[in-house]
Amino acid sequence: RYSTSLRGGAVCTASTVHLLRGSPCNAIWHSPSKVVAPLRLVMADNKEALRALKIKTGVMTRVKKELAMYQKEVTSEGAKLQAMHDAGRDSHDIKQQDQVLGESTMMIGDCKTRMENAFNDLLAAVDEHGADAAESAELAAAKAILDEVEPMLEL
Repeated sequence: RYSTSLRGGAVCTASTVHLLRGSPCNAIWHSPSKVVAPLRLVMADNKEALRALKIKTGVMTRVKKELAMYQKEVTSEGAKLQAMHDAGRDSHDIKQQDQVLGESTMMIGDCKTRMENAFNDLLAAVDEHGADAAESAELAAAKAILDEVEPMLEL
C-alpha cells in the first residue's frame, strides 16, 4: 500500500498497483478523524471546471445572440408596420402586424432577464472554477463574454 500526507493533516492511501496504472479507484482520503472522500485526480476537477465554464459561456453567448436577433426583429417589424400604415392596408392586417411586433418586444424583456441570470451564473462559475481553469481557453472566453455583456446589462 502507498500512503502520503496531504494538506490539512489528511492522508491518502492506495495500492501502488492502482497508482501506477493511473487508476485511483481504491485510493481513499483519510483525515485524522474520518474518511473524507474518494481520491479524485486534480485533472478530473480541472476537466469539470472547464466543462462548467464552457457550458455557461455557451449559454451566455446564445442568450446574447437571441437578444440581438429580437432587437433586429423589432426594428424590421416596426418598419413593416409603418409601411402598412402608410400604404393604407386593411385594419385587420395592421392589427396582426402590431401583435407580431408586440410579441417580439415582449421577448426582449425575457431575453434581458435570462441574460442577467446567465451573467450571474457565469460570473459565479468564473469565481468558483477560476483557479482550477487558470490560463485555459475556456476561462479566457468566459471573461471575454462577461466583459462584452456587462455594458449591455447596465442599460
